[in-house]
Amino acid sequence: MPRSNRIDIANGLYHVTQRGLERRNIVLNEDDRSHWWRLFDRVACRFRWRIFAVALLDNHFHLYLRTPDPNLSEGMRDLNGGYASSFNQRHEREGPLYQGRFKSVLVENDSHSWELSRYVHLNPYRAGLTHDPFQYRWSSYHFYLNGSRKPDWLDTQTVLAEFAGTAAGARLAYKRFVEAGMQTAPNNPLDAAEATGILGSAEFIHGCQEWLTPLTACEPTLDGVLASVCTEFAKRARAHEETDSAFHKQLAVIRKQWR
Repeated sequence: MPRSNRIDIANGLYHVTQRGLERRNIVLNEDDRSHWWRLFDRVACRFRWRIFAVALLDNHFHLYLRTPDPNLSEGMRDLNGGYASSFNQRHEREGPLYQGRFKSVLVENDSHSWELSRYVHLNPYRAGLTHDPFQYRWSSYHFYLNGSRKPDWLDTQTVLAEFAGTAAGARLAYKRFVEAGMQTAPNNPLDAAEATGILGSAEFIHGCQEWLTPLTACEPTLDGVLASVCTEFAKRARAHEETDSAFHKQLAVIRKQWR
């Protein structure tokens, strides 16, 4: 089955998650967590990402971010590839660390920011890693309530600005909003995007799908690949005066490999 197309756009707003292979842990100790966080810091700065929420758990991580440049896939490749390589080296292992490609949901606008950021920040609590999300070191939530030493890439102002009032009042309102989600589990804001990978209005989803249609039409197929291989081998056969027998033997090998 061909892979779905990524929607990498300038000023794109995304929720991103990546799980470990077979849901295995991607961090085994505090050194692993520190290394992932340092690498994420470098990637976010390098690609000019604006992060609204991030949470690193034992076997996966969540990001809610905006990409000023169309570079989500490139940045995730650097993050995941760099971390997997260092993880394997530190723990003397081989093979893939992650369960395939990262999963991303394109979000229409900032109107989902409180729900999506709360969803990310409550993940460690729901996973049983902490009884108090504020005390959890490996998420951005504590920076929302205490902005000292906030990373340059973390944009808390955009989320808190949805509360009309003072900065202190916005922090308190957001804290209450998150804690309310601990008392009564809220609906997953991403459920509406399960089928399309896009969160927004019907018009926005339709527009994105229309934009993706020509890209999907360009996906390679087995027949297309075989046709290209036949053409290339025919050219080589003529150039090198290969016999018909040798040419068909090579073509048979190609067909067998693709079946």
